[in-house]
Amino acid sequence: MVKIKVKNFGPIKEGFKDEWIDLKKATLFIGDQGTGKSTLAKLISTFKWIEKAITRGDYPKSYFEQMDAFRSRLEYHKISHYLPEYADLFGQTKEIEPEIAYQGEAVDIVYTPRHLKITEKAKDNYLLPQIIYIPAERNFLSAISDPKAIRLVSEPLIEMLSELENAKKNINDTLRLPINGMLLKYSSTRDELFLVGDGYQDNLYRASSGFQSVVPLYLVTWYLANIVKGNFNSAREPMSTDESKRFKDAVSEILRNPDLSEELRRKAISALSFQFTKTAFINIVEEPEQNLFPTSQWSIMGSLLEYYNLSKGNELIITTHSPYILSYLTLAVKAWSVYQKIEDAGKEELLEEIENVVPYNSALNSEDLVIYEIDNKGEVIKLDNYKGLPSDENYLNEMLENSNILFSQLLDIEDKYR
Repeated sequence: MVKIKVKNFGPIKEGFKDEWIDLKKATLFIGDQGTGKSTLAKLISTFKWIEKAITRGDYPKSYFEQMDAFRSRLEYHKISHYLPEYADLFGQTKEIEPEIAYQGEAVDIVYTPRHLKITEKAKDNYLLPQIIYIPAERNFLSAISDPKAIRLVSEPLIEMLSELENAKKNINDTLRLPINGMLLKYSSTRDELFLVGDGYQDNLYRASSGFQSVVPLYLVTWYLANIVKGNFNSAREPMSTDESKRFKDAVSEILRNPDLSEELRRKAISALSFQFTKTAFINIVEEPEQNLFPTSQWSIMGSLLEYYNLSKGNELIITTHSPYILSYLTLAVKAWSVYQKIEDAGKEELLEEIENVVPYNSALNSEDLVIYEIDNKGEVIKLDNYKGLPSDENYLNEMLENSNILFSQLLDIEDKYR
């Protein structure tokens, strides 16, 4: 299992009491603002990107073992300042040194004050991923008429804009959004996105903040999940110029090798092709609930799970402070359990009923889900489950319960007035 260990890094102080945070196929981080949810997600994104780059041969591991290279990757997410800046001649710093480590499918990474220690492992089970980090400020890409003309300072936003440009060109006429039956339409002549409702059409940059937030999230997720699945006519995402050159050079080297038989050459080229083919989609999403009504939060969460389920190797990592996101995950887990029982009992006539509650494609196996809560002290707490369902004993539900208690107190005060 993939794991990460983080301590004394930015808002993450004590970290997880068992040290290693298990990362399952679906991982959720909940907590208050500024507690470190996004910090953890950004570190995970960084290590998974480094793992992919080393495995594919983009860089040797020695490159990332240099502290400057690691800082550069952290700066992509604006978190490099959490590392101590200076050390004395003996490598000692005046600040508390972070404890950071990652155990991946293909590499293990350990942070030390002077460099990273990276150990490569057998790559038999490693699926080359398409990784996207979808930041909370994504609505900026919808709120202005021409985001390409603006100098963006956020690297994740720049990357997301690039994928958004690719995604909208793959819309065939219209694309149905998961909210309010709205359609999304792309005008290639004007290079603009439009929302199409019942009897009206409006430019996305004039739309509500909820749609401005959800359209980039949904459109990029839809596009990348289908690219990895190979559902578009363009098949999988084409290689970059550098990737293409390295692939051709490697093929030429195989073909020139006189010690290889034709069968071995075919096998070597097949293995090489797999090395350059993305077969998994890792979707890392900040606050999918942003600017959305509770029912719409459920709708977008159902869509994220649908595209997560599209390919076997996909992963979904979410940060949230919405109880509605957590409640939908509980429904999705329960739905998966009910689907299994119905299928085992041969009661197919009941499938349509449950499909109307939680679609089969949005159901989630409880074994693939883990939820962590980060408190205001920088401690990471793993939520328990009850009969496979996420526990309702968490910060988000406690706040709802506290609201009920306060309301009862107001009623008591009102009774005294009478």
